[in-house]
Amino acid sequence: SLHPCRRSYTVKDEDITLIRSRVKDSLAQKRYQKEISGTKVTVQGTEVTVETDRDTRNVFVQALLLMGDTETRNWKFPEGFVNLTKADLGTIVGSGAMYIQQCFDKELVIAAQIDTAVAADMAAILVTINDAVTWL
Repeated sequence: SLHPCRRSYTVKDEDITLIRSRVKDSLAQKRYQKEISGTKVTVQGTEVTVETDRDTRNVFVQALLLMGDTETRNWKFPEGFVNLTKADLGTIVGSGAMYIQQCFDKELVIAAQIDTAVAADMAAILVTINDAVTWL
């Protein structure tokens, strides 16, 4: 009889396709977290934090599309208010889009590693996925 603190376990192999699918799901979740976590953009010589969640991105794009060439908009960032020109809004929208594309590009690179990895490599890939330094 086994001591109550000891258990018997059976180790069984899992299909590598299933493992890859699970790791890619984790990767997609991490990319989405990074995608909506915000980025820094320099506007009028000041670095501001720009939210990159999908709703906020739409607000910036809508403001840019509706704004006249000579109009300005007071916009509140965590760092304070900035009176934005249409060019400033264009910089914010463009920088945000570039940041988000970089998130997807990073996901693509790691997904390619997952596609060619053997089961023993998956632990290292999971570390890469969860390492904030390896992301943007």
